[in-house]
Amino acid sequence: MCIIAIAWQLFDELPLVLLSKRDELLERPR
Repeated sequence: MCIIAIAWQLFDELPLVLLSKRDELLERPR
């Protein structure tokens, strides 16, 4: 599973915040 979060112009000092998480611990269903 892959999760991506984007915060665009949420904070003045950080114009773009990009967070991503990729889980490869579990096998993908076939």
